[in-house]
Amino acid sequence: VCSNNPCKNGGTCVPNGKEAKCQCAHPFAGKICNESHWCTEGEGKTLCPEGKCVFNYKSRVSRCECPKDQFFNYEKKQCETIDRCPLMPGKCTGQYEMCKNGECLCVENFTRNTEKKCVPNFCASNPCGKNEVCEDIATNPGYVKCTCKKNFFFNGESCQQGSICSVPSVLGCQQICNSTSESCECLAGFTLQADKKSCSTFSMVTY
Repeated sequence: VCSNNPCKNGGTCVPNGKEAKCQCAHPFAGKICNESHWCTEGEGKTLCPEGKCVFNYKSRVSRCECPKDQFFNYEKKQCETIDRCPLMPGKCTGQYEMCKNGECLCVENFTRNTEKKCVPNFCASNPCGKNEVCEDIATNPGYVKCTCKKNFFFNGESCQQGSICSVPSVLGCQQICNSTSESCECLAGFTLQADKKSCSTFSMVTY
């Protein structure tokens, strides 16, 4: 089992039944002696699960090295992003903007538009019903406008496929229902009344 000697950094391979066990040379540790003794918490338990162990042989000091813009939190034993926000006074002060980990981001439910301003994006959570189109109300953040998709109409409860005039009770037109304008009209010689539904041969005139 030791013919290929899996042990690194001068480690000695010792047969242990069907497995090979490494006896590591100081200051190396780990299952195959590829970790620094100072970066382990016992055999097979590394202190740097997300970081790389770096050992300075002259100063005999080891540390867990993390990717760029991150540091190793020894309490949580993990690499964390450096928060550069305290070093950025005057930044990220736009409306609905915040600083997180040194980056200017929009607050929740807001997104950047082409002008790089944070605008409402509450429609992202799909608050409207089936067959509806959602529109954020820019002047009133938090509110959205739900309208029926093309070739659908609101029947009083939900968006139904077809023309609004296909269900007479929706608009309740007395004479003509115009599906294009979704409004009531009257025959020649009749006038649409104030209720926008009824038609009459005369119109009320107030002096």
